[in-house]
Amino acid sequence: SYIDVETGITFYGLGSPASPTGYSFGMLLPQSPTTDFIAQIISPLTDGDGWGGVSLGSSMVGPLLLVTWANGDKVMSTARIANGHTPDAVVPYTANPIIILPIARGTFVNRTHVSSTFLCSGCINSDSFDPARADGWGSSNHSDVFFGYAFSQTAVDHPSDINTALSDHTGTGSGYGSFRVELSDIKSDEFEHYAAMA
Repeated sequence: SYIDVETGITFYGLGSPASPTGYSFGMLLPQSPTTDFIAQIISPLTDGDGWGGVSLGSSMVGPLLLVTWANGDKVMSTARIANGHTPDAVVPYTANPIIILPIARGTFVNRTHVSSTFLCSGCINSDSFDPARADGWGSSNHSDVFFGYAFSQTAVDHPSDINTALSDHTGTGSGYGSFRVELSDIKSDEFEHYAAMA
């Protein structure tokens, strides 16, 4: 876990803003999760170029993806789904209604990174967390899930286009992998307070 200095939110997930790769992902759930969570994606940039994302499942193909990049000093964040392992197979997500509501204090672009902090409304659905883990919300058993991450320091095709094609995440300055999240550890009594910041 780490405390985000901009928002004061304690996030749980992968890495921290001081991560050697420059990438981190954190999330927070309410005590009784339904459809929403709070998330933060921080991803390294080179000359303002690059993107970072998370898969709400153990693989790239199939689960809901959340992706962010910089368009100048503006942060772009969107929901995607991948039908294959090439950039053109990562397409806008339309299966369920999703609204990404930025938390302004944690959403910015600087010289080295893009930071996107947001309330993800509708993001707990049949394409994200494994439905078999649903009974783990209220117990200490079987509530762990595996997520995937990816980032690239190569520009997306058209940064101003929310539906732009992403760049490949297997080259120099890129990274990808999976990580484990214990869902029972990331529920917070402060969720509604933080969600109201969006």
